[in-house]
Amino acid sequence: MSSSSAYSLEIPSVRQWKAKISFHMPPLQDLSLVSKALALFLHKQIKNRGDKVVRKNYKHLYANANKAIEHFSTWMLIGLFIAVLLQVFFRYVLNSPLTWTEEAARYLNIWIVLFGTAVAVCERDNLRVDLVDIVVKKWPYKAQVVFYFVTTLLCMLVVISFIKGGYETTKEQWTISMNVLPFPQGLLFLGMLIAASFMFWFFLHQLIEHLKALIKRDAGGTVK
Repeated sequence: MSSSSAYSLEIPSVRQWKAKISFHMPPLQDLSLVSKALALFLHKQIKNRGDKVVRKNYKHLYANANKAIEHFSTWMLIGLFIAVLLQVFFRYVLNSPLTWTEEAARYLNIWIVLFGTAVAVCERDNLRVDLVDIVVKKWPYKAQVVFYFVTTLLCMLVVISFIKGGYETTKEQWTISMNVLPFPQGLLFLGMLIAASFMFWFFLHQLIEHLKALIKRDAGGTVK
């Protein structure tokens, strides 16, 4: 054997290398099914997570809207107190009554009632008859839900008339100035429009909750 052949290396062929590194490739049909299942799983996860984020943000917005109305009503009540206090002081102490305090107190009082009503609707403290509530609480749960759904729907229809009337009256009275204050009279009816819009939102929220209660099978107890 020659020296060159003693030190020669055995180089595998290309086919041998392919045989060593080859692996089993699943059929394209199986890959398609796997990809579809993975895409469906990811879609459900993203949708569920998105729904949770939307519900969380909505609850946060709903609670903050109620708090904002409460704070706004509180500041209006403080303004009403200051207006009445100034009127009493200037009229009975200085014997020189102010001309604007009475009108300001009257309009502030109306706005406080309107926005206070919106807060009461949000917290479900709006006007009710206790005797009717006592009787309804003794009904089956589904019957309670249906009763409060109907009453909430009727209240929402009344609120819709408030929204329509508030918008039309605000538009008509916006060019007419108040007697003393340098504001248009439409500002008074604008409060009705804004407060009624909030009440519509709150009633609609309650209607959706009543519908969810009707769909649930294991629901029981009493309706709040």
